[in-house]
Formats: sequence, structure tokens, C-alpha cells
Amino acid sequence: MSQLSILIVEDDLEIRNMLTWILETEGYSIATAENGMDGLAMVEDFQPDLVMLDGYMPLLDGAGFARQLQERGLSFPILAMTANRGTEWPEEIGAIASISKPFDLDELLPLVARLTADLAASAANPPEAR
Repeated sequence: MSQLSILIVEDDLEIRNMLTWILETEGYSIATAENGMDGLAMVEDFQPDLVMLDGYMPLLDGAGFARQLQERGLSFPILAMTANRGTEWPEEIGAIASISKPFDLDELLPLVARLTADLAASAANPPEAR
């Protein structure tokens, strides 16, 4: 199986660096973008298995990023990251899951592992093959 890839779209440099270091240590291939515009520029070439997406960013926020993906006919599984509990934007954009910041690594790492395992299993067993 090839290495799973994650695109982190987050405007906070410390969070981007922390997530990159931790997830690379866990064996994922990581690309990062500091806002939704940069993320859109990267997404077609990088083809991530999962997008970790912040909600509030300059230039283009998380909801705008998801809307632009849809308008371009692109679809990637999204793990929404939010500092505001109770916000509804992850559901509105069709995120497969959400997690609140600040992160608890005991929650984040198993969540990412579960999501990527589910995605890998789905890719290995498409509905028509079941």
C-alpha cells in the first residue's frame, strides 16, 4: 500500500508545523497551505487522501475552500478543524469529521488513523466490488 497523503490547510504556522511533524512521524505524506487559496492551488497536483481544513483563514476560509472544490468538480474527504465548539460549518461543507482546537493528541491521532484506514479500505473495496 502506498503512503497516505494529507493536505493541511491552516493559517497558524505553529499548528501547521506541529501537525506536519506529528503526522509525518506517523508515516503520512504531508503538504501544507496557509489559506484556502493556496490549498486550492495545491490540491489538484497533490491529490490528498484527506484534507485537514481550518475554518477561519484569510483570503479564503474553510467553507469557501470546500465550495471552490465543489465548483471545480473535485471531491476530497475533509477533516474540519475548528476553534469554536458548536459551529455548524463542518456539517454544511460535508466534512467526514471535525475536531476542536486546541487538539488533544490522544483524540487527534486515533481520529486521523481511523479516517485514513476507512478511506484506504473504501478505495481497496469500491462499492461495485462488494
